[in-house]
Amino acid sequence: MKNANSLPETSSAMAWLVVALLFFLGVINFADKAVIGFAAIPIMHDLHLSHEEFGYIGSIFFWLFSLAAFLVGILSDRVSSKFLIAAMAIVWAGVQFSTVFISTFALLAISRLVLGAAEGPSYNLSLHFAAKWLPETKRSFGFSIINSGSALGPAIAAPVVVWIIHAYSWRLAFLALGISSLVWFLFWIILAKEGSDTHISRVETKPNVSLPKHNTSFMKRVRDIVSIRFILIAFLLFSTYWGLAVQIVWVPAYLEEIRHISRAQQQVYFALPWITGAILGPIFGWLSDYIWRKTQSTLKAFVYILSPCAILGAVCWYILIAVAKDSTIVALCLMGIGGLASPIFILSFAFVTRIVPINDRGTALGVIEALMSLGGLIGPAISGDLIQRNINSGYSEALVVVAWLSVVAAVLLGLTEIIQERRLTGESTPI
Repeated sequence: MKNANSLPETSSAMAWLVVALLFFLGVINFADKAVIGFAAIPIMHDLHLSHEEFGYIGSIFFWLFSLAAFLVGILSDRVSSKFLIAAMAIVWAGVQFSTVFISTFALLAISRLVLGAAEGPSYNLSLHFAAKWLPETKRSFGFSIINSGSALGPAIAAPVVVWIIHAYSWRLAFLALGISSLVWFLFWIILAKEGSDTHISRVETKPNVSLPKHNTSFMKRVRDIVSIRFILIAFLLFSTYWGLAVQIVWVPAYLEEIRHISRAQQQVYFALPWITGAILGPIFGWLSDYIWRKTQSTLKAFVYILSPCAILGAVCWYILIAVAKDSTIVALCLMGIGGLASPIFILSFAFVTRIVPINDRGTALGVIEALMSLGGLIGPAISGDLIQRNINSGYSEALVVVAWLSVVAAVLLGLTEIIQERRLTGESTPI
């Protein structure tokens, strides 16, 4: 006898095949992002870039990132997500191949700009595509597997890419990533199938829990998407992504220039945060799904996990710059930063799928990723400016900014959701 929460066998198999493919897409996606940080010193040396100029290179990646995430998010409610993801992967491959021939700041800036535009919609498209196959009761865990690909991308890439960069050249590292995108594209075209929310409508666990309905009123649809809860989740994601961008663009240089960590140690240090995130993500995803099945409460299933993770992550950033004196503490801080960011991304996007109508989900996820990725646009540039003014104090100031943004976002979200839950206490319909 089949469990009431089970998908039909063929649908379930395709759901987890889709999750697996999107997991590997995440690996490539974040390896593409992280390679610029791994190659920071040789790129600055070969192209004669200052710290400030390299900070702009880190930010340029995000100039069109947000706009692309927003526009493609809207498009994904009307056009095949499978086609959009396939087109995106082909552009990634082409850009990485072209990077092999770059010799100036301008050409590097253009390549990162185009790559950012192509990678901007990746996360929201992946989750939108997967949500068509995953029921709500398994969605956080499914999202966590996809996100683990993003976490493992730098972890897997770190030892390989750093070895290629230092044994051969940074250009060859970009070439290898282009080949990876091309191979993944072929598997996606052959194996993936477009899903539909009708696959999951029968598997909700409680009779009073229904899938959101599309609203015919335009203003009602706008209010459903852009609520105070939506804005605060976006702010939390913005602050977390700011930290992620700083971690990718500046932490490798920080370890080399300030901590004077050897290249052999760097390979391990680059990998640790992402491995930790890949482990903690599915754990917190499963926990959130379990609490949701028991309580149907967004406060208990999401915010009681999100806010503490953000605050503890801020503590790790602060310890990294204020207390850490030896390599063990540095490693533990980096593990905390990467590990605690992972469930924030997973549960925030899963939270959004609970509070917006299905027919607007692609748009909502595009908007939330666009707002989130503004942190990647602003963070590296501001950090680069601070570091350029004074290399020692600049790194510390840049990391303190990350910590405080996380604390403010976590507190505001927690207080707002507690008020929301108390206001609705006693109502039969869950938040």
